[in-house]
Amino acid sequence: MKYTTTNLIEQRLQGLSMIIAPFLFVVSSFYWQQGEYDITGGTLLVIATTFWIIAFMGLFSYLKDTMPRYAVPGLLVAIFGCISGNNFGMRGIYADVFGITKQAILKQAAVHPVSFNITMFLSGPLFPLSLLVLGINMLRKK
Repeated sequence: MKYTTTNLIEQRLQGLSMIIAPFLFVVSSFYWQQGEYDITGGTLLVIATTFWIIAFMGLFSYLKDTMPRYAVPGLLVAIFGCISGNNFGMRGIYADVFGITKQAILKQAAVHPVSFNITMFLSGPLFPLSLLVLGINMLRKK
């Protein structure tokens, strides 16, 4: 692969994202109060998931030549997990701003189970599972 300025900028952004994303996740956890994010934690989570997508793009690019059957759908699942994490952050922001209680959100989630399950509850575990499976595959391929 011939390296161009674009490749180097992209790699630097991906590398920086691999530092920023987990750092922001850690910082956002300090704003986790009684099982929910507040406006600050939600905002940090939204920013972190954006950096996670860039980081995942870099990490999965290392496997696309040796494990294409995993790398392509794996990236899709990882990005979907990031979007779900983003949704949790946005939920925290809006709940805090508009004073919506956790019980009110869960009540409405029961009214609209398909949407909430697709965008948050069932897809939420995809993010950590993506990290786990990616780590295992990277260890296998060294």
